Amino acid sequence: MVRIFRRLVARGPRQRLRLCFILSWAALTSVASGQAPGAHPPADQDVSPEPGEQQPENEPPAPLPTEEPVERTKLPMQNGMLRIPGGEFVMGFEGGAPGEPNEKPAHIVKVAPFWIDRTEVTVEDMRGCINRGACNVRLGTGPLCTFGRAEPRLPVNCVPWQSADAYCRAVGKRLPSEAEWELAASGGRSRFFPWGTTQPTCTLAVTLLNNRAGVSCSTRGPAAVGARPKGASYFGVEDMSGNVEEWVADWYADRYEVRPQPRPTLSPSGPAFGVAHVLRGGGWMSRPRETRVTARSWGSPNEAGPNVGFRCARD
Repeated sequence: MVRIFRRLVARGPRQRLRLCFILSWAALTSVASGQAPGAHPPADQDVSPEPGEQQPENEPPAPLPTEEPVERTKLPMQNGMLRIPGGEFVMGFEGGAPGEPNEKPAHIVKVAPFWIDRTEVTVEDMRGCINRGACNVRLGTGPLCTFGRAEPRLPVNCVPWQSADAYCRAVGKRLPSEAEWELAASGGRSRFFPWGTTQPTCTLAVTLLNNRAGVSCSTRGPAAVGARPKGASYFGVEDMSGNVEEWVADWYADRYEVRPQPRPTLSPSGPAFGVAHVLRGGGWMSRPRETRVTARSWGSPNEAGPNVGFRCARD
């Protein structure tokens, strides 16, 4: 570049005038573009499009996250219930985040075989029981409660514990124990979620979008039962993570009551009394971390919010 400059200067006034014009044009172009002549973005500068901008046509789209292979087993099914084989498993979670103190101590329990509903109790199920005169129950009301909607496959929500218990008894069943619920959700395996260790997405479970979001995968309330088959547990039980959090039979305590015994406790039933009952699985208004298979919540027997539903079990 320096050699060319010297040649033009040596050729006379006309060439020097041409050189001045070229240099002036280059300087104006650089100012308009906002960078010095010949400058390039630093190697570490982020030049990717802003959110919402289109990717360049010649740039391939970002790869989708790889789905975790899910192992499941086929169980006997009868009248919408699955036969869980029972057995010993480690209940609770021993460790730091994402676990909570009320998930401790992790302990071995033994559960007898039992049946559990493959899906949560639906609006259609509850209406049928009431119309037959078998269920005298109280349900919550409000714009997010599902019982009054024309969508029979939605899980019935806004259900207090007494009404859930009464429904299950009216149809010849019962609420599952907390130990039965956790076995059905985890498959007796060490995993964070019914399907494995992958964090929830809206194709796996109906929850809040993430642990910091206030927006749900479903803005109108829970989704129809069984709408997320990829999120089913090892035993094929559906919606054990998200959709509606589920009442179980047990009273709530801040820690598991574990007594030293030579053998695991058979089908433990929790505290003898309390002021709140356990809720499991989280719902459409819950953070993903609250929908883990060991996560525990609670509510007074009168709790009947739009995040609350249930399923039944029997021996």
